[in-house]
Amino acid sequence: MRIPCHLSDVFFDLHYSVADLFVSTEAIADYLSRFPTIECVFLNSCYSDKQAEAIVRHIPYVIGMSSDILDKAALKFAQGFYNALGADLSYEAAYDNGKYAIALAGIPQSQIPILKQKAEKRQSNPESL
Repeated sequence: MRIPCHLSDVFFDLHYSVADLFVSTEAIADYLSRFPTIECVFLNSCYSDKQAEAIVRHIPYVIGMSSDILDKAALKFAQGFYNALGADLSYEAAYDNGKYAIALAGIPQSQIPILKQKAEKRQSNPESL
């Protein structure tokens, strides 16, 4: 699955099929809402912030990209993110680790990944309100 830059739909590049497939962001978000055990969705493609915004209505944590991101930056983020999850860190800490991995590689794109949190997750500390 990839999300072409500047599109609001998701494009499935079906290498084994004659026709490719565009799926609306809302259809993907609605589909994911059917799985209550999903805690985090990671969209590692350019301009996926709109998809992240739609999906976060159903999933507690969603990571998207706010603009174009170089392949090497996207790979570094994924490595840092998944390494942190493998070390049993929280989604927030894994997100930060992914951003650090980009920065430590000397790639000036560490601000492109964005973490969205479902509204009730953000309000978990009543003293901060």
